[in-house]
Amino acid sequence: MNKLNILTAAAVATLAFAGCTGVQASTTDTAPAGSNQGSSAPAAPGQATQTPSDGVEVAETTEASDAASPESGVAAFGEAYTWEDGIAVTVSTPKPYKPSETAAGTESYKNFVSFEIRVVNKTDKTWDPALFHASVQSNNEEGEQVFDSERLKEMPQTKLLKGREAKFTVAYGVANPKDLVMEVNPDFEHESVLFQQ
Repeated sequence: MNKLNILTAAAVATLAFAGCTGVQASTTDTAPAGSNQGSSAPAAPGQATQTPSDGVEVAETTEASDAASPESGVAAFGEAYTWEDGIAVTVSTPKPYKPSETAAGTESYKNFVSFEIRVVNKTDKTWDPALFHASVQSNNEEGEQVFDSERLKEMPQTKLLKGREAKFTVAYGVANPKDLVMEVNPDFEHESVLFQQ
């Protein structure tokens, strides 16, 4: 076996192993609040840091359904999912969306929905929002993400320091706005989770 084959085999084995060891997640009613103020103190994993001046609204807590158990990897829209290392993602309930005339990804659909995504970084390292990925299924078919520079802000590009948060909105063309499942993966190190109605 030549060196190239050995290196290729090692790289494939490493990627396969990395895919099996993602950071686990559990469901929570609300994500811990991040702040957009620098902090010299480390943030405690899973600890809420909301203060009246940070303007973060925290939803009322509700009893989670059996489907949202930590082992299932499923949460309801409006709930937060927190991984063991402290990354927390909240996906809002879907809202009707009207794309602009210049939006891309609208050709095959008549129904559109948007979601506000909130990511809070309570880990010990920075989080790169460029690695965030979400997809939507509706009526057992994939939805298509809408790119609309007139009505949607660009996804965040700046890495999040420990204790900070980012909010952004994504929109999708869907077959049925009453039948939605969103798969969310904050990056390659974390296992994906599903949000549903």
